Amino acid sequence: MRKYFCLAVCCAGLWPSTVLAQQPPKVFVNGVDSVVAQGIKTFQKICPTVTLTARQDNADYSVTVADDGSGAGRKGRSAVASTKSGDIVLASASRSLDSSIKNVCMAIQSDWSKRKP
Repeated sequence: MRKYFCLAVCCAGLWPSTVLAQQPPKVFVNGVDSVVAQGIKTFQKICPTVTLTARQDNADYSVTVADDGSGAGRKGRSAVASTKSGDIVLASASRSLDSSIKNVCMAIQSDWSKRKP
């Protein structure tokens, strides 16, 4: 009986840190209305390993998406990722929003994996 009690107490102490380590980062996407909708849709498609949130105060990262309206062939689609404390993780500009978001997604995943739970 004592063996099982000790095992339960020891494992209970480890469980919360294991659960926290498995939670994906929460990302808040912002920018101009039409670009935000496209950014959220693209994030869901390209970066399913993050959780998107509508509450910036609840997010681990904030991503600002923009499209400067420049024509084809110009790097007018951008995404900038920052941490909750405001540190820039990556600023990416490319010809497509998909590429910018893919770059930001990889940077967020890399940064998140370096954090200690």
